[in-house]
Amino acid sequence: MSSASSESTGRRPPADVRVVLDTNVYVSAILFDGLPELPLKLARMRKLSLVTSEAIVAELIGVLTSKLGRNSQQLQDVDKELRRLGSVVATRSRLNVIREDDADNRVLECAVDGQVDLIVTGDRHLAALGSFAGIRIISPKAFAEALGLG
Repeated sequence: MSSASSESTGRRPPADVRVVLDTNVYVSAILFDGLPELPLKLARMRKLSLVTSEAIVAELIGVLTSKLGRNSQQLQDVDKELRRLGSVVATRSRLNVIREDDADNRVLECAVDGQVDLIVTGDRHLAALGSFAGIRIISPKAFAEALGLG
């Protein structure tokens, strides 16, 4: 990690930067500290705006239940925190850009309908796009590096 802070580099994200996190970033942030948690920390400090959708929340809750065995209280806490930290947009778009993993299309739909600036993901299918509809798609590492923190 760079010793320069985002304040000293002048690259602190403005609160009006709107960001969608892919489910894998949320899972990594919940399980581990580090780069995937950075967007959540910035959202808690109101340094950026998180945008999500019911589909992303449902996928996250599903993963936490089926693959990680989280209990109902933990699931309620995660659901509540996501809704507190950001806005849940109603998606109207129905995209079929990524055929290998249809859930990735829900992330794109949220990004388009939520009019976001960035998608942060660790997913190879989304990352391969590089951008979509003018929305940059970057990894948690690239997100941190853009702030001078990676």
